[in-house]
Amino acid sequence: MTAPRDAKSDIHPLVRPITGLTSPRAGLITVIVLAVLVAAGFGLEIVLSEDGLSKYPEVYGAYELLPLAAGAVAILAGWALVWLLSRPGDFYARAAGDVKEGEND
Repeated sequence: MTAPRDAKSDIHPLVRPITGLTSPRAGLITVIVLAVLVAAGFGLEIVLSEDGLSKYPEVYGAYELLPLAAGAVAILAGWALVWLLSRPGDFYARAAGDVKEGEND
């Protein structure tokens, strides 16, 4: 007879400290932190452009919005790569001839 298994017992001990990063709350905190950083960037840009220290004073928001757009493009490109590179679960079994044509499990 075996002892009842706990869901955390299946996780490697080195991974346990970072398992909270995949929760919905962690995603919300990440979005809030990014929003605060973007707002702080706009504030810094306003201060620098008033003193004439900004390199491009006529392009308002470029330092904040362009990296945000680049990050969004990188995330969306990841979805496209998953669609392009993913294979069905029985891909290798079919390639090896282990699955007959009439089987669709």
